[in-house]
Amino acid sequence: MNFIGKVIIIITVGAIYYSLSKNIPNSLVTSLIVALIFIAKVSSVKKKSLYLLDLNAILDGRVLELASYKFIDGKILISKQFVDDLKSKLLSTNQTEKNIAKRGMRVIDELKKNKNLQIEIKVFPFANFKTPDGLVHSALINHCTIITTDFQTQKLAITKNVEVLNLADLSKALRPIYLPGEEIKIFIAKEGRERNQGLGYFDDGTVVVVEEAKKLVGKRIDATVSSIYQTQSGKMIFAKSNE
Repeated sequence: MNFIGKVIIIITVGAIYYSLSKNIPNSLVTSLIVALIFIAKVSSVKKKSLYLLDLNAILDGRVLELASYKFIDGKILISKQFVDDLKSKLLSTNQTEKNIAKRGMRVIDELKKNKNLQIEIKVFPFANFKTPDGLVHSALINHCTIITTDFQTQKLAITKNVEVLNLADLSKALRPIYLPGEEIKIFIAKEGRERNQGLGYFDDGTVVVVEEAKKLVGKRIDATVSSIYQTQSGKMIFAKSNE
């Protein structure tokens, strides 16, 4: 039993004792008990989260994995403007645009199948979702947390005190941490710029520069991390081949 439940029991017992000692009518006692039980139930109900999904987060697709592993639950609002835009692009003669729209609609359909989520395609009157301002303003009015991949939307949401989850930030936070001296396995995808270097990539896009790996292109090898270099776009890992 949680703290609120214990408090309700104590108050209820106290109220009954007080009512009996003061000869308060039974009808009032019953009403008081019912009211206290109702308050207890309302207090014990877990508040569901409410999210507003940005179009770029829909097209990104990683929100599906977050939902499938129950990192997000509750209710997700999707602007009907986004859905209508995707449906119109399904009719496009531009194959790339058409494929992007198909991907977006597939993500929405998969989210609807998730039993832990409630998906609502919502009309936001007078809101222009073609700019971050419309999205952030709608989230503010509806008390939503924005899910996005766009830095400008995130920046604006913070200035408006709107909660925001940036999938790009989450991806960076979940990147494995490698230390000098640690052994790694890496596929050498191509030759590096410098002599005898080979280049590989982790699943998150991190570039790995491997010394003495030029002749190992096309192979998955063991290597030892020698140093890590931080760039504006992320990290570069330098390693030496163990082959």
